Amino acid sequence: MIEREPQGGVVSNQDSEQAPLVGILGGMGPAATVDFYSKLIAATPAVTDQEHLRVMI
Repeated sequence: MIEREPQGGVVSNQDSEQAPLVGILGGMGPAATVDFYSKLIAATPAVTDQEHLRVMI
């Protein structure tokens, strides 16, 4: 969640050190991307949404 300061600046509620970002490059079709991403989620030992990997598709 991002909050705005009164002067218009942006304050993030996350730590200044963020987890690494995993990039997924598509190109084999949307179904292949969905299949891979669902397998990635299933293989991630996360209990809450916040514990999942940061992913950019």
